[in-house]
Amino acid sequence: MIVQPTAPSPAPAVTSVVKILGLLLEESPRWLNASEIARRCDLSKASTHRFLLALLAGHFVMRNPEDLTYTLGSALIALGAASAGEGPVLQLVRNALNELANETGMNAEAFQVMPDAQVICIATCAGPGPVAINRSVGSRLPHLPLVNLLQIAWSGKAGSQGQGFRNGGRVPEEFTPELEEDIRWVRSHGYTWAISAGDNASANLDQIKGWLQEAGSQGIGRSSEQGREAQLDEILKFTEARKTTTATRVYQVPTLGIAAPIFDINGETQLQLCVISLLAQVQPNGLPHIGEIVKKKADKLTEVLGGRMPRAL
Repeated sequence: MIVQPTAPSPAPAVTSVVKILGLLLEESPRWLNASEIARRCDLSKASTHRFLLALLAGHFVMRNPEDLTYTLGSALIALGAASAGEGPVLQLVRNALNELANETGMNAEAFQVMPDAQVICIATCAGPGPVAINRSVGSRLPHLPLVNLLQIAWSGKAGSQGQGFRNGGRVPEEFTPELEEDIRWVRSHGYTWAISAGDNASANLDQIKGWLQEAGSQGIGRSSEQGREAQLDEILKFTEARKTTTATRVYQVPTLGIAAPIFDINGETQLQLCVISLLAQVQPNGLPHIGEIVKKKADKLTEVLGGRMPRAL
């Protein structure tokens, strides 16, 4: 009698992880707590916590720090792109990034807005200049108003105070006069810009202060000295937070990013196009021209992808 070899059974831990990811995929974009995940995957709470911590470390899941719920993470974006090849949306985005890099001479990046308003890099394109400032696909930017200003500005609830995080976490709890000023500026111009102070932040403050003062005098940045000081504090917080994000390189010198939104069918910010360069390469009076280029490219993608501009707010 010939005995057929028995196929090896999968490792229980692997099977459990597959169950967890499958459940989160099935329920996406809803966030689940560990108890519900354990119950629905027929796992103990202790085992579920261990598996979630391992997935969290690899960025295969994300955890909301407020209520400790979980959803799919940023690492799956890169895996999905690799397994599916370049889908039509990603192809369009990559084409737009190539055009942006060539037209501006800057590095171009695209970000996806996740259900919790976290911003994840989905594509990059190096510009023709001598300095490449690209980050890895799947890397995240810190969850700060400086980063999320496009989502905040175009949320229908922006400006209504005292109701905590709304619209998927896109509207911050506290509104300062400076943030209100930023929102008005973004709504008026259709794009935003942000500075990172660089790894050697203390040595770069004078350069950034001078840039902000010149921008404010031209109606590009905050008009008051108090507003610029607050902006400088936000820049330093953003720069420090960047050091802890995934696959994000922080440069010694200041950098400037200019971004515009791509809207979905509901008029919500779905994607962002961004160009980035050394701050010294872009004078304040040159920023509006670059911002308009990025905005037009983003508006075109909104149209092609069947999205719509949000109603006037």
